[in-house]
Amino acid sequence: MSYFSVDLNSRPTSDHSKSEGLAHQQLENACRQQIYAASVRQSNLRENSTVLSEENSLVATLFAQCEWNVNTDADINTLAIQCPDLNSNLIVFEKVMRYAGALKAFAIGKVHVCSPSNQGTPKDFRVD
Repeated sequence: MSYFSVDLNSRPTSDHSKSEGLAHQQLENACRQQIYAASVRQSNLRENSTVLSEENSLVATLFAQCEWNVNTDADINTLAIQCPDLNSNLIVFEKVMRYAGALKAFAIGKVHVCSPSNQGTPKDFRVD
């Protein structure tokens, strides 16, 4: 299954599909924000500081460069993250895997992290 084959702009533009596309986009943004917020909370607990660390700033920049999609396959919602390069793939995978519990509220059952153009091996894990 191709995780990035659906272009929301290529679907028919009925009111129903527009609202569905908007809801889908909001879900993707909420997932990204939850992962980032969990990362910041954990970092602040370690550092005992509320100042945004340099590491969190770099993570925020990296997350912004990734493409985030939510797909449903066999009744399992999958958060698919496409990273800009192979190195980013490894960093994003590590960060997202650590804080995947933050996705439970969105009924995300699986996370798929990959690089563009099928560079390297995509990484998948279940959110339990």
